[in-house]
Amino acid sequence: MKPGRTAGYPLLLIHFTPLMLYGCTVSYKMKVQVTLRREAGAYRQMYGPRLRVVGDLHLGFVTKEGRRTPALQLLGADWSVPRLFEPRLVSLSADEMKFVGLEKCEDKWVLQQWDCVVL
Repeated sequence: MKPGRTAGYPLLLIHFTPLMLYGCTVSYKMKVQVTLRREAGAYRQMYGPRLRVVGDLHLGFVTKEGRRTPALQLLGADWSVPRLFEPRLVSLSADEMKFVGLEKCEDKWVLQQWDCVVL
């Protein structure tokens, strides 16, 4: 067997470099186009003009008061999108992902869904 190959399949080496940014440890990022499906927790109909934001999707953790919470954050975007806390992947296809989680809206926590298209 050749070095760098495993049973006929190429060996993929994935290197994660943690980065500290605003108290958030970033472990992976990818370029996506995000469409927000909810506004202040209420479902937003998907006809008519849609708010689409392009940026780097960062999957990481936020630590506050000794509690470590998973969070998604969109960085490098032209429009500010709040972090998505406790994200859950609900749909996955070749170039699209859907996440559901919580976001902070003023002084309350509301449900939010991100439809992400990988660019």
